[in-house]
Amino acid sequence: MNSDILLSGAIGALLATFISVIFQHLSLSVHRRIEVMYSTVKFFDEIYYCIRQIHQNKIAVYDTGKFLMREEDYNILNRRLDELIGSADAHARVALTYGKHSTQQESFGVLRDKTRDVILVLSKSRKVSWDKSNKTINKMFEDDIDPRRTALEKRLIAGATMWSVLWGMLCFWKR
Repeated sequence: MNSDILLSGAIGALLATFISVIFQHLSLSVHRRIEVMYSTVKFFDEIYYCIRQIHQNKIAVYDTGKFLMREEDYNILNRRLDELIGSADAHARVALTYGKHSTQQESFGVLRDKTRDVILVLSKSRKVSWDKSNKTINKMFEDDIDPRRTALEKRLIAGATMWSVLWGMLCFWKR
């Protein structure tokens, strides 16, 4: 009788420990995904800000001949944009957290490539081709970047839930 109680208690303790470890793993995974979501959104916010500031300055210079910012500030923005777009940190975080071939990682890569395309158009634009470049930049934001940015944020948010992490664990165990 006492051995039955001890066995029942031991099984209960092992089961509780197992459930506790699983729950702790799930909660840490959700926390990590939330942190990656915030850092990814911040990464693209900074890129977006730099592009928009440089774009607005070029609009002012090419349309009115007046600078909106000092040349030093303009150069700082360009260097920051170059640093951000050349960085692999945010991309690596998304790939390590969600998986190399996840929809989040693929969306991140496509959005980063689209922002690189806009930066290329922006950096190559000159006064003689400004009207065409400006329309191209605005169209790229409207048709590609803004919708992709929204979609990436939604995917990151959806992937940062307890159910998403649990589903990912179950799919991993099936392999």
